Amino acid sequence: MFAKVLCESSVPGDSSSPFRCYQRGDRRVDGFSRDSVCRFFCAASSLLLLRLQLRNTYDNTDEFGTRLTREETGDANNFKVGSYSYTDATGVTRTVKYTADATGFHATVETNEPGTKSSSPADVLYTSSAVEVAPAPAPVVAKPVTVHTVHPAQFVAAHPVAFAPQVTFTVGKAKSA
Repeated sequence: MFAKVLCESSVPGDSSSPFRCYQRGDRRVDGFSRDSVCRFFCAASSLLLLRLQLRNTYDNTDEFGTRLTREETGDANNFKVGSYSYTDATGVTRTVKYTADATGFHATVETNEPGTKSSSPADVLYTSSAVEVAPAPAPVVAKPVTVHTVHPAQFVAAHPVAFAPQVTFTVGKAKSA
């Protein structure tokens, strides 16, 4: 932009063509004078800026299977259109598609993350294709455990046993054979 202003301010007269002839002082300047070359490059850069398209992409998958992507295009008027996404190894995906222009940043989010619902917070359209998760079952209420104490049997002494040893006594002398 600075070169364009400098070139236009340094060339007197008609600015309809970068290759015009004009009088400078007492000599005639034709074709590729410094001023006309400057005009040519200014005009060419203006045309290139009008057609300039910025495009950048990024796509990476790490060793765990997580994939990150980004894509964006833009023009000389700073109008941007793009998207970025995240996909993990289990298939959970989040994709953000956006436009950015003079009216601001406008995004839509598409996801299949569990526990998400379609909504529109903060002027962002949030579209969820997640499967509805069933509510958790009611908790089981634990009943108090009934404890039965088992008392050991009382020690009972055995009844006395009548014991009479059988002893044979011989009185006298034994006969020998």
